[in-house]
Amino acid sequence: MKLSAVLLAGGESRRMGKDKATALFQGKPLWQVQLNLLRELRPAGIFLSARSDPDWRPADVKFVADEPPSRGPLSGVAASLGRIRTNHLLALGIDMPFMSEKYLRFLCDQIEPGRGVLPMIGGRAEPLAAIYPKGAHVDLVAALSGLDFSLQTATQLLVQVGRLRVIPVAEAEEEFFRNLNKPADLHGGRSSATPINSGARSSSPLQASSRQTNGRKKPAHFPTVESGFRVIVIFLTVCTHRRRRLLANKEAVERIINAWEAADFWRVGRYVIMPDHIHLFCAPNTFPPQPLKNWIAFWKNHVTRAWPDRDQLPIWQRDFWERQLRRGESYGEKWEYVENNPVRHGHVARAEDWPYQGELNILEWHDR
Repeated sequence: MKLSAVLLAGGESRRMGKDKATALFQGKPLWQVQLNLLRELRPAGIFLSARSDPDWRPADVKFVADEPPSRGPLSGVAASLGRIRTNHLLALGIDMPFMSEKYLRFLCDQIEPGRGVLPMIGGRAEPLAAIYPKGAHVDLVAALSGLDFSLQTATQLLVQVGRLRVIPVAEAEEEFFRNLNKPADLHGGRSSATPINSGARSSSPLQASSRQTNGRKKPAHFPTVESGFRVIVIFLTVCTHRRRRLLANKEAVERIINAWEAADFWRVGRYVIMPDHIHLFCAPNTFPPQPLKNWIAFWKNHVTRAWPDRDQLPIWQRDFWERQLRRGESYGEKWEYVENNPVRHGHVARAEDWPYQGELNILEWHDR
């Protein structure tokens, strides 16, 4: 199956202190090492994703510029998918010189029509050595219109919708995914180089809760707690970007409900859609439960892709507020409070008169 390849060289190289692409590794610049590796695969075409067209780019390699503002690897992969004429794109990071031709050929053998592959080490994706289907272009463009530009998040969503298949990485193969971050790493010392799956990561949700965004603290997201055979029910609030009043109309509500029905790894129970935010109750539809944040990102992305007025993007506030119902709490009483939200805001005189509410699924809940 013919595919194209892209060398991702758009990083800022802050820890390296200089452009990684021109840094010498075993006597050769990294760009040459990685392009030689990609040429061994004989792809239909090779692209280079970088912040600007470098003078070292060979004539047979096509430059792909990110659409400004650049959002890192997410922008690079999205822009490259928009340029290819093949059905798949192999993406390779500039700072992964330990990757082998044999392993990349193995990945190429795993792709299917409309579906790529995503190596995974210990539950963490390796999106800078993965193969993407051309159809993923629309999903990544939609992600760029949001507020979460992590390629980790984007690839998790692609797995959920079936565009990527996870390939577990054997322990003996983890060495291929080592990346070079600091000048000392260029000397090939095994202990100084950092595996890509254990490098710098984003803060945990509890750490993130102390940061400020627009003067408001981000909410802390606690893990879903399973207790015996008790049903899990989450009360969730999601807001629009800058609290714009975009949602309380028939067309928007239809798109949101369609997205919830497509994102069937969690189920929506009762809900109220207000002009600038949504209250809903939801429960996992798989065991073990899929991460709540992945489900939220999935249906937000689904709505964004279907949104007709592109000038209104981004639709959603980046974060969300959630609370798991605990033993002794009443789902019915919580719903009564939520149901009266349109009355408290002065939209209607009676809760039942608000047209943008309902119940998609009956969520079992026992107060005791």
